[in-house]
Amino acid sequence: MLKKIDPQGIRRRMTIHFGKIIDLFDSMISQRLKQRKVSGSMTNSDMLDTLLNISEENSEEMDKSKIQHLFVDLFVAGTDTTSATLEWAMAFFFFFLLCEKFDLYLYDFF
Repeated sequence: MLKKIDPQGIRRRMTIHFGKIIDLFDSMISQRLKQRKVSGSMTNSDMLDTLLNISEENSEEMDKSKIQHLFVDLFVAGTDTTSATLEWAMAFFFFFLLCEKFDLYLYDFF
């Protein structure tokens, strides 16, 4: 029931931040498309150019919106992985500091 109300404003803030990320990727894609239209410009052999090439060949399979959302997915996945790794590293760091402080050994816990 509270899911629809969003009392903490999490859904509203998430929508705002995801909109900003999508706008960022939209501007990057638009900038790259402008660069590609300029004659004699060097094309980068990166993921964005590859997806734009696929989009030009078959626009039904990959369009600008799908490219934006793919990059958002990759960005969020990388961010989540990094934060989870840092969280585990900090937990182990503090655990070993506590063991050292109280003169405990690792085999006491496992």
